[in-house]
Amino acid sequence: MTKQKNNDGDLPFADAQFPEEHGYQGTGSYPFIQWVNGNRAFTRLHPVLGSGGWAMPTANVLGELEWDRGELPHKNGDTTDAYLADNLHVAALAEKFRWFKVMGGRTVWLAEYEEGARGKYQVLVIVREASDAQTTPWMLTATGMAGKALYEAFRGYRSKILPAASSMAKKHLPLYSFWLKLAAGEPRQVGVEPNVSTITPPVLLVPELNDAAALRQYLVSTYVGQEILDKGSTWFDAAQQWAKAKFRTADGRAVSEHGEILDDGGEYGPPVDEEPAGLIEADEIPF
Repeated sequence: MTKQKNNDGDLPFADAQFPEEHGYQGTGSYPFIQWVNGNRAFTRLHPVLGSGGWAMPTANVLGELEWDRGELPHKNGDTTDAYLADNLHVAALAEKFRWFKVMGGRTVWLAEYEEGARGKYQVLVIVREASDAQTTPWMLTATGMAGKALYEAFRGYRSKILPAASSMAKKHLPLYSFWLKLAAGEPRQVGVEPNVSTITPPVLLVPELNDAAALRQYLVSTYVGQEILDKGSTWFDAAQQWAKAKFRTADGRAVSEHGEILDDGGEYGPPVDEEPAGLIEADEIPF
């Protein structure tokens, strides 16, 4: 892409101020917002449950969000009061991927893939629609093929969009420099017969990347601004620690975010679930 001259007021993110070590690099527990696949049968409960989108249990939030609310159904027939949104604008702080199984009603994190395991992709973010209600990073979480789709959306941002912005700004911008709009894509079937299911994958809404003018306009319009950069700088280090946090295998051994066995289980205490006490667990959604 041809470098363009920066004029005052033309590229607002060229004047971004943040800790230098937070600049873009190519290569705990928090309130979660879970991806739900759409199913037309659930449109009667809420449009987002019909089309796909984001669900955050109201118990995860101190205060009120100006989002729609609805009842999120679970496999056992229970429901969870949740905030629901068909799309969100987020600024990314850190990410991780893990394999897990549900054993005895609880999540057990695995050191490596095992038969029957499922993948979970998670991203710590700042949410534009949260405003002052967000006092810590929040965690986007998606399972299985929806998680793979979310990973691919962020990979495209990290590998193409953010480097292009850094080139324009002539500085290495941090991950949290731009609002990323994540919404439901077109429904598609995944799996192999007879285990086939339909998902509505989360997608990142961006312009054609080979259109330099459209990309530039997109970056200017989605730049988070200095106030959010300051917030991201405050939360960034803790988010990196979350990304590197140690978890446990079923036999109690600690594992890294990459799945390496780290110890024999004596130092870090009992196994832990992904959400802290007091938050509703991210249950499997039946669609």
